[in-house]
Amino acid sequence: MKKKVCALLLFGALVLSLLAGCSNGAGGNTPSNEPQTNPTQDANAPSNTDPNPGSSPYELNASGTVKLTASGMCTYSFEEEQDEEWADGVTDVYVREMPDDPAAMPVSDSDSVDMLKYTVSTTKIILDSDLFPVDPSTDKEYEVTIRSEGYDDFHLSLTVRNLRPVDFTIRTVDGDGNVVDTYTLSYAEMEALCTQEGYYSAACVMHGLNSYHGKGILLSALLDSVGLEFTEGMSLAMRVADAPASIEATETFNGTKTGVVFDNPESYWIKPRYTDSYKWTYENLYGRPRYFVYAPWDDAGLGELLANDGADWTLDARVALAESGLFEEVEPMIAIQYESIEYNSDPTDIRTTTGTMWDLSTNERGFAFLFGLAMDDDTAVNVTAYDDDLKAYPVVETPETVGLTALEEGPDPCGTSARIAKLVMGFDIFLDGGVA
Repeated sequence: MKKKVCALLLFGALVLSLLAGCSNGAGGNTPSNEPQTNPTQDANAPSNTDPNPGSSPYELNASGTVKLTASGMCTYSFEEEQDEEWADGVTDVYVREMPDDPAAMPVSDSDSVDMLKYTVSTTKIILDSDLFPVDPSTDKEYEVTIRSEGYDDFHLSLTVRNLRPVDFTIRTVDGDGNVVDTYTLSYAEMEALCTQEGYYSAACVMHGLNSYHGKGILLSALLDSVGLEFTEGMSLAMRVADAPASIEATETFNGTKTGVVFDNPESYWIKPRYTDSYKWTYENLYGRPRYFVYAPWDDAGLGELLANDGADWTLDARVALAESGLFEEVEPMIAIQYESIEYNSDPTDIRTTTGTMWDLSTNERGFAFLFGLAMDDDTAVNVTAYDDDLKAYPVVETPETVGLTALEEGPDPCGTSARIAKLVMGFDIFLDGGVA
């Protein structure tokens, strides 16, 4: 891309990524990207006199792959901060499916994007995701053209992926790793089953309390529908559409790489810090009650306490919420539609609103595994918030807190938040149990 009648250097790489929400840890991996180029103005170039912006020969400036995430937005971040004159001078953005020969087919007014649907700064461009209609489990290539006054058009080739599964598979696996039974339900069959709504909680010492609204089918009812049992001594693991093929394991509490690479051919939902404990045992899921916690909205004092607690999910906050009794018991669910709110950044009552994610999740995300918070089974040993000096999440032992009633913080810094699997395409039941 050149400024008119002047030299313009193209360098660097455009890193493409989606803006997501926490969560959470909760669900998915950043998309892979290919080398990109960036617009940078030559300070020694003569002034622009060309009255026809975008008239230089066509040049594809960048390409990459991104995915839809039910956030309502797609964000493309430049590797280096760009020239303010270029960003301030943006007059138009065009989006279209990539033509066979884009150089022979200039963009037209019909490709123009409403200015309310994009934002361009020196560091990124944000576009509404509805500009990229892509069927579930498919990819589609688009061209995004950024037109800035006095500069050549900047053309991005974007392969947009919609990873939402089109079916759901349940398998049983024996002690030797052999698949014993396989049951696959189409999306339409799952949609017919997923009629129950419910609310769920998750939490961790990274983000605090997370709340979910889901529409789906209870895990127990889904298993009944295919004639399978999940009982004592068994375990299960969710399989997700965006799981990495291999994972570099880390230390549990400080994130230091261990050198162990975990191969993941079955696409299980696993974070690097818990490659050795990614399965859910029956006893963990069903051996103790699990809850949706509504205390911060029904008790103003608890709401203020949790707001002051921030993202730390401290023992004091967990005890106060547990002692309030303001929670209800829930059963694990496979949700076909869902939304989530992180209390630390948005204290909105999850029971009172539906937002962008709720509307888009059925098309762009599909199935999520929701299960609720249990009570802590050992309040004398607690994972705590990140310590900048130690560069770790300390595990603190306080014998004086034995016997307190508190909501769980989870077995590691990811807590239960990161174990909310999304883009779930099915799960495996391990007949001989185990956690890994």
